Amino acid sequence: MNIKIYDYKDLNMAVFTKAEQPMEEKDILNEKSKFLHGSVFNIIQPSFRLSNSEYSYFEMNAWANSALVSLRNHLQDSNSRLKSLNDSGSFENYILKQLAGIDFLNELKKCSPEWRITWEKTRDEILTVYTDIIDMVDDCIDDDLIFYLKGY
Repeated sequence: MNIKIYDYKDLNMAVFTKAEQPMEEKDILNEKSKFLHGSVFNIIQPSFRLSNSEYSYFEMNAWANSALVSLRNHLQDSNSRLKSLNDSGSFENYILKQLAGIDFLNELKKCSPEWRITWEKTRDEILTVYTDIIDMVDDCIDDDLIFYLKGY
């Protein structure tokens, strides 16, 4: 399992993109889009749900203006909570409290049987994903863009 943001050529499950104006669903897949493995997305999905009451994984979701600030705050809060974990047990509890966290944990156990020893590496990879998404959201805030998300 790769815990990272993907480029278009590595399409996986969740797609993020930024645009200057409203776009149609068919346009979300473009060379500027970034992608994230579905089980990894499940770990960060609560931030999207909390910042958009109309959020739906399989629909096109958009954040603009003040909604971007709310999204950024939720992402930053989750990032901080994850960063504060200090052992594999607290990491496991954090993951299991997330939507479909059990799917992520099962994949992690399958791909990395020694995950309890290397849990910090996994946590740090997830933190990098949070940072990358926060950076995208910051770009949208700074440049008055719309942030889009759609799951596949």
